[in-house]
Amino acid sequence: MDDCFENCADSFGRMSSGKRCGLLSCCIGFVALIVYIAVAIEGVEPTEYAIIKNNLTQNVSDEVLEGGLHWVGVFYSLIHFPSIHKSIEFSMDPIAQYKRLSTRTKEGLELDISFAFQYKLRKDDLPNLYLNTMTEYESVFAKLARNAILTSGGDFEAPAYWLNRTKVGDEMTQKLSDQMAAIYADVTGFMLLKIDLPDSYEGAIVKTQVTNQEFITYTTIRQVNETQQETENIKAKGLAQIMVINANATSQAT
Repeated sequence: MDDCFENCADSFGRMSSGKRCGLLSCCIGFVALIVYIAVAIEGVEPTEYAIIKNNLTQNVSDEVLEGGLHWVGVFYSLIHFPSIHKSIEFSMDPIAQYKRLSTRTKEGLELDISFAFQYKLRKDDLPNLYLNTMTEYESVFAKLARNAILTSGGDFEAPAYWLNRTKVGDEMTQKLSDQMAAIYADVTGFMLLKIDLPDSYEGAIVKTQVTNQEFITYTTIRQVNETQQETENIKAKGLAQIMVINANATSQAT
């Protein structure tokens, strides 16, 4: 190996200055080409979209790239976005991105709302999304969600959160969807995780529900007993008719 390097060095030393310059130029050009290619090509993950940004003018292209290797250029870079469904949660769970929201019901009772929603970015609108939010779109979505849920939360009286929870969730979903659509994202799922009302009110609601259930149970038992009594009456009437028929048959026989 040492002999090889020595021979190369000797050969290089015997070259004319013109040839040495040419060889060095070729080597430098080859290395520069490799570096250029390495810098100009960037990858996009299968779970991502990307748009091309000009680092000199800060402009972005209208083309949206999907997963794979893409020729970008030296003075360009990629801005990455998720192509999959993402979640934002408001709750007291340690893994939640944001704390639960506090507001008041229509009649003024304190109300704590825990919820989560899923969103998906609109592929064709990613350049517009970037121009409006840069890469801080998720914090913008959180603000929109906070506004939509707090507004909806005050539209309902407390009993609705027990008796019409589906309706409450549907209205919250609709308001959130409308606001998210304006900023180039779709709400693909909404979950009303937990509703907390004052303990005294929840206790009264539970007591009312228990009383209602006891009344329903009592009514059901009474109906069953009445049905059983009617059945016994029918049986007794039938037996009486049979006894009359038998008595008539006996008298006729004698």
